[in-house]
Formats: sequence, C-alpha cells, structure tokens
Amino acid sequence: MSQPFKTQRHRRYTQEALKDALSAVENGMAQREGARLFKVPRTTVKRYVEDTSANKIGRGRKLNTSEERMMVDLPEKI
Repeated sequence: MSQPFKTQRHRRYTQEALKDALSAVENGMAQREGARLFKVPRTTVKRYVEDTSANKIGRGRKLNTSEERMMVDLPEKI
C-alpha cells in the first residue's frame, strides 16, 4: 500500500534573521550553529555562504547603467 502524499511546510524566517545568521557565520560561527541560533534553515545559510549569486533576487539586467541612461536621453534629442 502506498504512503499518503505529504506536502512540505516552508519555514518562515525574516530577512533580518538571515542577515544576522550570515554575519555570524562570517565572523567565525559554524553554519549549523548560526542557523539554529537565528532559526533559519541550515541549507539556506549554506547556500548563501557558498554561492554569492544567491544574494541577488530576480533576473540579470539586459542593459547596463550607461546604456539605460542613453535610452532615457534619446527622446529628448529627437
């Protein structure tokens, strides 16, 4: 007989708690201890410590700042 389907519950933590855990780990605290102390998932702390691109939210930009500024100024020149 098959087991009933179980849904995963996502832990709730604040961005402030995550930042506090990351700064504690950067200051020498163990990842597991920092995650437990600030009630953030250990895997989340590990992912943010190991992968610097995890801190970025959303997609990358198509235009850099100077290209975007040029596009904004373009209608004024016409």
